[in-house]
Amino acid sequence: MTVAAGRPPRPAAVRPAAHGLRVRGAAGHGRGVRAAGTEARRFLGRHPEWPVLLAAAAAWVALLGSWSPTSGAGASGPGPAAGHHALQGAGAGWSSAWLDPAAPATGWADGIHGFVPGAAADWGHWGLMVVAMMLPGLVPSVRHAAFASPRRRRHRTTATFVAAYLALWMVVGLGVTFVVGLLRPGVMAAAAVLVAASAWQLTPVVRRALARCHRSVPLGVEGRPADVAALRFGWFHARACVLTCAPFMVALTFAGHPLWLTLGIATVTCLQKLGTDAERWVHPVAVLGVLSAVVLVGTS
Repeated sequence: MTVAAGRPPRPAAVRPAAHGLRVRGAAGHGRGVRAAGTEARRFLGRHPEWPVLLAAAAAWVALLGSWSPTSGAGASGPGPAAGHHALQGAGAGWSSAWLDPAAPATGWADGIHGFVPGAAADWGHWGLMVVAMMLPGLVPSVRHAAFASPRRRRHRTTATFVAAYLALWMVVGLGVTFVVGLLRPGVMAAAAVLVAASAWQLTPVVRRALARCHRSVPLGVEGRPADVAALRFGWFHARACVLTCAPFMVALTFAGHPLWLTLGIATVTCLQKLGTDAERWVHPVAVLGVLSAVVLVGTS
């Protein structure tokens, strides 16, 4: 090709090359995004428990964000529950440490319009506690529900299983929050429930319930029978967990949700559910429950 003197060659070949680089760069970026999405789907396929753990982590963030120091009962509790126990200070007296005699009148002072919002807030907090404290110990059962189902149904089966599990806990929480909102139990009542829950750990009922927490059941693979089987599996595990852990959860609610007690109960429940030999934790948990009752009374 001849070039006139003093005239630079036309950059005709340069422009398509630059355009091609941009196209190839955009295509490479798109392939990178698709590859990342494929890898994420593969990871979730191998670890179907991660959505459950993320939900538990989000619940912990919400709980920790709502905690605020309060006086009385040695508790740091969120929202309405802390207000319930703010009356039990150092000078509240022995009788009010068991039960605030003015609480029923206070709870119903504004009729149903005054009682329902507080009970609803407490029930919502109960749900956050259940998600944060109980779902981490459900990981082996979630994995069983996922891998016992066809790949196309794994997420649906695990979601159905977890929903059935949480449903029973929310029914129990409805009764607990109603009693707490109506009676406003004090620190001594919470300590008494802690001691009773510790003694309950030593009964054969709890030992059988702990064994059921580690048991799996057959699941359906298609259609409505598979959904019903997942619901039954969730209900089966929820009954076992309620028998084992509900007394401690009731004591925690009575105490006003102190942070140290919440973390302690969450830890022991996970150890009982995730450990290969759940029965070896029965006696340590009972002792820790009694010690927690002593600390609760001593810090009130």
